[in-house]
Amino acid sequence: MSFIDCIAGGVPGRNRRLVLRGPVIVACLLAGLIVVAAPAAAPIGTVSNYTDPSISNPLAIAAGPDGALWFTNAPHSSTGQSSSIGRITTNGAVSNYTDPSVSFPDGITAGPDGALWFTNFRNGSIGRITTSGTVSNYTGPGISGPVGIAAGPDGALWFTNFINGSIGRITTSGTVSNYTGPGISGPYGIAAGPDGALWFANDGNGSIGRITTSGTVSNYTDPSIASPIGIAAGPDGALWFANAGNGSIGRITTSGTVSNYTDPTITVPSGITAGPDGALWFANGNGSIGRITTSGSVNDYTDPTIAGPYGITAGPDGALWFTNVLSNSIGRIQALAPTLPTTIGQCQNGGWKSFGGVFKNEGDCVSFVATNGKNGPG
Repeated sequence: MSFIDCIAGGVPGRNRRLVLRGPVIVACLLAGLIVVAAPAAAPIGTVSNYTDPSISNPLAIAAGPDGALWFTNAPHSSTGQSSSIGRITTNGAVSNYTDPSVSFPDGITAGPDGALWFTNFRNGSIGRITTSGTVSNYTGPGISGPVGIAAGPDGALWFTNFINGSIGRITTSGTVSNYTGPGISGPYGIAAGPDGALWFANDGNGSIGRITTSGTVSNYTDPSIASPIGIAAGPDGALWFANAGNGSIGRITTSGTVSNYTDPTITVPSGITAGPDGALWFANGNGSIGRITTSGSVNDYTDPTIAGPYGITAGPDGALWFTNVLSNSIGRIQALAPTLPTTIGQCQNGGWKSFGGVFKNEGDCVSFVATNGKNGPG
């Protein structure tokens, strides 16, 4: 039965004048008997901001296996708040998880075991949190001021030890190994490369490091590398990194060739991640989100709600999600044209928020669906 037959009272093909009463329309919409034509999408670069009293000095952020974003809260002691792990859905609902072992958490990543793994900088340990909020804690040799963490191709988690200049490895069962090597100095971000190795940014000496899963370390230098912080694998088979020291974005091939890209809008970049659009997105400490294509073209996006962005990651919703350290909030910026709702159910229970800022409220979303897209968003 078609949508027209439905609102005509369930009589297929009956030739009659239709009186479109609200309850009848809603019932037919809920039955899914309407297909909405896709209108113009929300502009790329649309920013949304989410606050909650539990968000305090958020640092890293990562997409979880549950379709939500997970982030680390490392509040300053003066706030009186406890360190915690936060979770935010793509609709903006925030949850907060505390545990005595969580101690100034910094990096966070999804593990191969369906949990999130994070670094505890202050007490020198590695944490694990399930998507239901159960926290475990692991200590081991060589863990000293851990910062970045990434899942490796070997089924383990790899992390950077900023204080003692080493690279750590922890299995999902909690066994810790530690590796030292030439050029490791104040290692910060770490990422799995396309070559089966882990690549990391050395903030201490301005270099990029590489470590194989067997522990062999290589080091690469270039005059353009200055206090690199974040690093991420790009869609072009290279590694991209953020140079906080000179306001630039760097690129290094798996053979060690370095390129550097500058733009007046790049200022104290920190986190960097591959976006769903084939570009790299990064957080500028000056209060903006940057985008750089693999050919080096830079765009900059600003919004009054962006304040001290630090960590950034791609979400499951065609957007980038980032932490705002200075405003204690989580931001979202649209990277792809969002898929728009086709049923009224997608608008309910906060679902209208998941369409990249297209709709003002639930009613706006419902109206869009009910009129087959004729009542445009907003």
